Amino acid sequence: MTLTTIYLSFWERVRKEVWKLKYAPFALIAFGIYLYFQVDDDLSGYLMFVSCCFVMWTVAVFTLSWRLVNEVHFANDKILIVGYTLNTRWEKEIDIKSSRIEIRSKNTGRSRDEYYLRIKSSNKSQDINGTYNWDYTSLLTIFHEFKRIKGEKITSGEEYDLDIMDKKSKGLSTSLFDFSFNWKRNNK
Repeated sequence: MTLTTIYLSFWERVRKEVWKLKYAPFALIAFGIYLYFQVDDDLSGYLMFVSCCFVMWTVAVFTLSWRLVNEVHFANDKILIVGYTLNTRWEKEIDIKSSRIEIRSKNTGRSRDEYYLRIKSSNKSQDINGTYNWDYTSLLTIFHEFKRIKGEKITSGEEYDLDIMDKKSKGLSTSLFDFSFNWKRNNK
């Protein structure tokens, strides 16, 4: 079984990350302006602060854009992950029987969580959807196929995350309010 997603070049990934982090430099600069007028009237200190904020933001954007996974192949008891570092193609083959898969999430602002998969083995670890370029239907397929081949059952914590990912794949709301409201409504 082979699952793929679109390939984004390094500069396309950088543009995507800049768009996601677009307000961060402005917030830091606003904080710097506040410090400038409240604490110290030294213009060189303010310029140094703004420069450091810009450098940190740039490093964050490039770090988040560095790697991309866009293909996953299942063959026998192995999973082959194909991706790119900058624009250079690489492949990692991981034995499914001696590894594990985890569902991870990262808050991307305004109570929005984005999910990715981390596959760990003794000497290798790889994130799938670290750049959020996979659709949740494909991620669910990867997770279930991995568990099926390994012969593991899904835990209750994984079931909760899978349920949220399934709702996201269908375009449904996943906010905490909706879960509690639906639970109360269904359990009357």
